[in-house]
This record gives sequence, structure tokens and C-alpha cells, in this order.
Amino acid sequence: MAVLALAVVAGIGMRQGLSRALNTSAFDGSWNARLQAWGAAFDLWQRFPLLGTGLGTFRDAFPLTQPASVQGTWDHAHNDLLELLATGGLVGTLLVVIGITALLLRLSAVLRLTARSEDRAAPLAALGALVTCAIHGLFDFGITMPAIAFTLAVVCGAGAAPPLGPQAAKAAAGG
Repeated sequence: MAVLALAVVAGIGMRQGLSRALNTSAFDGSWNARLQAWGAAFDLWQRFPLLGTGLGTFRDAFPLTQPASVQGTWDHAHNDLLELLATGGLVGTLLVVIGITALLLRLSAVLRLTARSEDRAAPLAALGALVTCAIHGLFDFGITMPAIAFTLAVVCGAGAAPPLGPQAAKAAAGG
């Protein structure tokens, strides 16, 4: 039964994953196509600089600036920051930066002010996950995937959650 289940999973994976990659044209996944799409996404932001086109509207708004050489429907910019800038504008991007800054300050405080090494594992994991998502987000759209966003939220929540306690609060206040 286990072998049959593995065969079914392998067959679905081959059909869904491998055939999708084989049916993608070389230009669709090329560096050149992404560079052109990034330029068009930047142009899209320049048309709506303050508020963007609206979160989640990249697919509908991208044709406004999509060059003829970049064929097909682009659901995402393949760059999380550019997509946020184009769809959220300066206001949305600033709100995200403020939120990430607050999270980084909290994770830093937990790392500095917890005495046990076990309490430092979750904030370190959260920092590692944030760095990984940031690097990946420069070249793709991972954070827009619900599973990745949810996992990142759980890991960051766990990392920021430990109470700092009275001793840690005194140390943070300089006392």
C-alpha cells in the first residue's frame, strides 16, 4: 500500500511539476524576462506612487506597463519588494517596513534579555527565516504563497513571544 501511495504521489509530481517546467518557454523563466518585468513593475509603481494599485492587483495592473517582449500573464513581479511597491505604494511599503522594524526590535530584545539559551532558539529561527525570505523575495514571490507567509508568521510569533520578565525589564530600562 505504501509503495502504491508513493507511486501515485510520484506520478502526480511528475505531471504537475516536471511537465510544467518542460512546457515553460526559455524566455518565461529567463533572467532577461525577469529584468524586463522588474522594470515594468517599477514603471507601474511610478504611475501610482503613493498608494499603489492595491494589494493583490498585480496580475490585473501589470498589463498597463507590460512590454510586448514579456509575453503571457504575470501573476507576480518575481520580486516581493517591487510587487509590494507597485501594489501597496509608498504608504503600504512604509507600513510593512515599520512592522518589520518593530518585529526585529522585539526579536533583538528577546535575544539580549533572555538568560537561557533555550529561549534564544525561537528568535534566532525567526531571524533566519526573515533573512531567508528576504533573500528569496529579491528573485521570486515566495512571501505571497500562503504556506510560506503562514509559516513565517508562526515562527516570528514564537520568536517574539517569550515574556521578558521583571529582571529583563529592569535590564532593558537600564536598571
